[in-house]
Amino acid sequence: MKRNVFSVDEAAPPHTPIVAVLASAQKLTKTQKRFNRLVEQINAQRAAIADWQAYRDRYQQRLAADYQPLAARIREKRIALVDLFDRLMDSGELGQRHRAKLRDILDGLLSGLLAEAGDPVLVAIYDKYAEVSFAEQQQQRVEAMRGLAGEAFGIDVDAYAGVDSPEDLAAWLDEQIQAARAEPPPASQRRRQSGKAAEREAAQTEVAQGGVRALREIYRKLASTLHPDREYDVAERARKTELMKEVNQAYAGRDLLRLLELQIRVEPIDGHTVAGLSEERLRQYIHVLEARVGRLQDDLGALMQPFALMFGGVLPRGFAPDLVDRALEADIVHLKESIRAIEADLSLFRDVRQLKQCLAGYRIARTDDEEDEGPPPSRTRSGRRRSQW
Repeated sequence: MKRNVFSVDEAAPPHTPIVAVLASAQKLTKTQKRFNRLVEQINAQRAAIADWQAYRDRYQQRLAADYQPLAARIREKRIALVDLFDRLMDSGELGQRHRAKLRDILDGLLSGLLAEAGDPVLVAIYDKYAEVSFAEQQQQRVEAMRGLAGEAFGIDVDAYAGVDSPEDLAAWLDEQIQAARAEPPPASQRRRQSGKAAEREAAQTEVAQGGVRALREIYRKLASTLHPDREYDVAERARKTELMKEVNQAYAGRDLLRLLELQIRVEPIDGHTVAGLSEERLRQYIHVLEARVGRLQDDLGALMQPFALMFGGVLPRGFAPDLVDRALEADIVHLKESIRAIEADLSLFRDVRQLKQCLAGYRIARTDDEEDEGPPPSRTRSGRRRSQW
């Protein structure tokens, strides 16, 4: 299993949580409850992001220390197996049927190795036995991808000016698809809004603009309070300078919750003060917080998605670092078993008689035009089915 973890922009670490909306003498309104739920959701997202960021570093360390050396060893062993089979094919000791079966095994081994990384020596061996050269197969894949991109997604593939490799073309196509999805639909495709829909949109726009103003008001108030040039005490000036950096970062990221948290640290604000906010101001806050929830969810998803590829690209319920740890441990165990099996094969197949005995039970996978010869029962001396080929 090829493993890699892609980078993601660092999200803000958890901070002192905001004092949630309190109403000791009255029942919470729906707006206040919504505000509280969003605060809780954002704090939970922050904690999850911090956990996955910390785990990502631990994972990369274990990947470098335990997994990647084994992956490199198994590649070396498979290349050694290819070299052995290639020499046996040239030895004249194998009959036509044995050669056909060994050619099929070589095709599988070489296809897997070349999918991991190009190698001119391996390409030469592949071309030696393949009916279609490796370069021609790559070009056929590129042409098929070009046609599919034009038909299915309407992408002008002639604009692609990169290297003619399936991997590079696939990356470019993905960029084009993502960019197309981000563009708003043309005016001709937009539905006409009813009067009520237009009113709702206008109300939402007004709330959004109010949220921007609320952010700006909090920022300006904090900037005025924390301005370091107005502080003569050296230690206090340093403290305010650091706080102002946090304020600027939160404002740049439209992180209302973080600005409110900083306001609590700087000014004597309690829950009753927050509870006294008007419904209109709370709705403005909620609009900004909802946008923040979406951004944090994107950050969290970007952190988790590379790990999710180990599970077929779909995040299982309760996905957590310990699930990834168990999967990584299982892969490490599998790699060690595969290395031992290939080493046993290398030792065994140096005796051409032993190779012929194993090939006697090997079945070439049928094509659509051929009869099914049954599953390939290739086995080790212990009788277990060998999966490393």
